[in-house]
Amino acid sequence: MDSKLIDHLMRNKRSPHGEIAVVLFEHCNLSCSFCPQNHNDTTGMESILDKLPSVRESMYRFNNVGKQLITLNIQGGELFSDFVPDSVFDDYYEFARIAQDYAACMGIPMSVAWGSNLVHTKTERVLELFRRLETDVCEANLMVSYDPVSRFNRADLDSFRSNMELYGDHVKAVNITLTRPNIRKFLSGDTEYFDELYEKYFCAFDFYQLERNRAVNAPTDQDLQDMFRLLAEKYPRSNPIVGLLTQDKNESLYQHTENASETISGFCDTTLSGKIFDDESVTFQRMEAKWLEDYGCLTCQYFDRCSLGPIPQNFLQPEYRTLSECWIKTVHEKAR
Repeated sequence: MDSKLIDHLMRNKRSPHGEIAVVLFEHCNLSCSFCPQNHNDTTGMESILDKLPSVRESMYRFNNVGKQLITLNIQGGELFSDFVPDSVFDDYYEFARIAQDYAACMGIPMSVAWGSNLVHTKTERVLELFRRLETDVCEANLMVSYDPVSRFNRADLDSFRSNMELYGDHVKAVNITLTRPNIRKFLSGDTEYFDELYEKYFCAFDFYQLERNRAVNAPTDQDLQDMFRLLAEKYPRSNPIVGLLTQDKNESLYQHTENASETISGFCDTTLSGKIFDDESVTFQRMEAKWLEDYGCLTCQYFDRCSLGPIPQNFLQPEYRTLSECWIKTVHEKAR
């Protein structure tokens, strides 16, 4: 299938919502097994505002393809780690303010979200940043990540829980990455504190992005089928299962994201331009085409409702496919 045909077939699967991800630096106070960043590297802390031109270019490209709304996801490393100097928080404020000015000049509504693991003790400067942002610039939204396998010791979990209570009004989503170890942890029922998070917050299970530890972390289609069945049974209000249960039409979960950062080694970065790794011949349309062909999507009765699956993993990792039939189709059959 050529790219124009793919664009036509996927026209209702691609969101009008654009996402820009910018990694300000890689330094982090934790060491999650699936993260490819160099957590000891402070490069970037001294040059936060230098990344704004790349954000502006990403906005231009989204504007040119007709995106109607943008989310700017500002990430580390860990932005709010106690290690980060106080002066950097002034740069955070300026970064968000200038980015909002760019969006306003282009006439594109934009929300700003700050990614954090919420393991820190210097809370007042975070609250002050949020107060300044909400007074002068925009809502201060938190996207909090939760990893039941490799992230928390007891002290870190206590810090996370305390800060969830402190910043609760700012938390827009709790994100869990669907690595194989995390899936197995959920299937075993050994996910301390998650049920409480699920009751209080919107929880979203995100497909794992391939990186250098993918031999350990990448789930198979059988793993994902088991996990989605668990979500339907135990966590039906979480994303993405809530769409499969309640909506007749759903967009693809794997959206194009503009990476407005310098390259982070190890990530499988899918961008608006469709390039993946350094292979110019591999476009996102090619990966979508392989997914549609491998799973017979165009003749499937659930195609409109389906949000598809980890499209790049299916393309790049043959061992992902272990089932003879589409794993999502069996979830649909049991979901309603």
